Formats: sequence, C-alpha cells, structure tokens
Amino acid sequence: MSGGFDAGVVGAGVAGSALAAALARRGHAVVLLDRQRFPRAKPCGGCLHRGGLDTLDRLGLAGCVPADAPAVDAAVVWSGGRATRVPSRHGRVVDRASFDAALRAGAEAAGVASVEGVTARVRPGTAGGWRIDGGRAGAWSVRVVAAADGLGGSCLRGLEGFGVRRAPASRIGLGAIAHPGADDALPPGTVAMLTSARGYLGLTRLGPGADAPVDLAAAVDPALVRSLGGPSPAAAALALEAGAPAAFAAWARRAVGWRATPPLTCAATRLAAPGLRVVGDAGGYLEPFTGEGMAWALDDAEAAAASMDACLRRGGERAADAAAWEAARRRRIAGRQRRCRAAAAVLRRPALTRPALAGAALAFPLLHRLRAAS
Repeated sequence: MSGGFDAGVVGAGVAGSALAAALARRGHAVVLLDRQRFPRAKPCGGCLHRGGLDTLDRLGLAGCVPADAPAVDAAVVWSGGRATRVPSRHGRVVDRASFDAALRAGAEAAGVASVEGVTARVRPGTAGGWRIDGGRAGAWSVRVVAAADGLGGSCLRGLEGFGVRRAPASRIGLGAIAHPGADDALPPGTVAMLTSARGYLGLTRLGPGADAPVDLAAAVDPALVRSLGGPSPAAAALALEAGAPAAFAAWARRAVGWRATPPLTCAATRLAAPGLRVVGDAGGYLEPFTGEGMAWALDDAEAAAASMDACLRRGGERAADAAAWEAARRRRIAGRQRRCRAAAAVLRRPALTRPALAGAALAFPLLHRLRAAS
C-alpha cells in the first residue's frame, strides 16, 4: 500500500498510535507505519498514571485499557534492606504488548491506514510536504509527518539538524516477564521498586489474579550487564543489592524474553520543522523511575495532534511556527524532567536514598513523584 495522505506517523507505539487516532478523528487521512509486527514486547514498567488515563479519555481511547487492569494501590521502594510503602490509588497496570496493540487497533478503528513491518525514512517532498520511503513496501506522500519511532528511531536520519544526544553515563532499559505463580511477596496492584547504586528494578503483576505474570523492568548500568553475562543475572543482582525479598531475585533469574533498549537518557537536537514533529520518546527521555513515560507520550501526542491539525487546516506553516511549537514543547517538559533528574540523582546514591526514604521532609519530593506516577 502506498499513496497520498494528509498525515503520516512513523512509529505505532503509545505516542504514534494516539497521535494518528487523534488526527483521524479530526477528519484527516492518516497512514501509520511501524518497523515491527504487532503484538510485540517492549521493556516497560507497565504503570499508566492518572494523567495518562485522562488523556486517553480525551482522545477517545479509554477502551484500550482493559476493564480488569489492576489498579495501583501502592509502590514499595526497597533500598539497603529497608522498605518504604507509598499508598496510591490513581493508576492502572497494563501489559505493553497488549496495550500497544489495542492503541494501534483503536487508531485503525478511527480510520487510520496502518502498515507494519516497514523501515521508514522521512524525506522532503518534491512538491512540498513530505515523503515517507518504505523501501519495497512503497512510498507515501504526506502534507505533515510525525516521527514517533522511539529511542532507537532512525526515520529522520539524514535530515539536517535532526539527531540525538545521548548522556555518556546513561543506563539502558531491560524488560522481561516472569511466571512465578501465586506469591504474597507481590500482590496485584503493588509496584515494587528495588534500588541500588548500579540501577533499579521494578516489578508488578500484569493482571488482577494473585498468580498473574510479573512484569520486570530495569534501568541498569551497561557495565553490570556485561560483567555478569546478561540481563537476567544483572536484574537479580539489583534485587539482592536492594535487600528485597529473595523471591524477586529468583524471579529475575527465571524471567523470559529479556529485551534491551538503547541508552535511556537522551535528547533530540531538533523537534520540529514546517509540517514535521518529533513526538514521544523520539524527542528525548530520562531514567523512568517515576513511571511517567507512557503519560508523557500521550500528552505529547495530544499536543502534536492539535499543532498538526492546525497546520493542515492553514495549508502549511512557516519555520517560525515550527520553532514556536518546539519551544513550547521544551518548556512543557522542562519542569517534570528537572524533578525526575533530581529523583534519579538521589536513587543513584544509596547513601542518600535510605535517609531520604526514612525522613519525611527529605522523602516528600520523591514520594510525591511516585504518588503522581501511580
């Protein structure tokens, strides 16, 4: 399938599918492309907090969260053998493979043309607009385009000014699924966060039953993975260093389907051009301890949809319009990124983490982020 569309979106993850659906609901012809085939696994803690749920509702995609998705009732943070429980009732746990597939299906139900298994490249169009080159799969002419192809995205490679700066000491993400059966060490609705100097590991049940599978998601120093010979022993080491229940380390050793991400902490050098937006993780990311990644992606999709819709209705935009959107986007995320950087800085230093969790005054900023994220 190829041809002409009003809008093209490269990347059918949370941001891309939500953006495509929002544009289609505004009456635009949209094509959504992804290099993978769905359903597909992805490293993720699986926590969708209240802000993300509200955005889904506004976008008409609330049904993508299963009715029986567990409600988060607490986060338990383990550091140096000490556990701190943070009550919360404002989020849901989703399985990313199922959730992303549901979002993509929701976009298709809104009228989006969806194509998978395509490695796409975005190029300027010969008569204005943009061209998405899918190799043997075809090519698509679009008036506006969004790059939502995630941390390792390459659809804008070769376009002047577009690239990614990665932090030298960035951790990588790891994710897998364990099937430990019923075990009261981790009841449904509880998020366990295990912290150490070399990374942190999150665990949560992917269903309402006491024997539901357990999602494991870690942000870890690459050197630890290399030194221990793989993600499974690295995740187990984090659990042991945090002083968490022995069951958690055992689950990490038995988990299957480990996947890794590129370095997590990065920033896009450019976020917009006339008729082009960089959306979601493709625009930059931070260590995800507070579980806000999916909500940020949905927020970004909603903002980009409004901007791209305005561009289509005006028949184009000036470079100044694109620059204004980029500046607004950077301002919108600056505050939350500062807070998450502060939390990550504390969590990288167990000598600070333990007193921060033990002292109410010091703990408040960190625990506030956990409550907001859950």
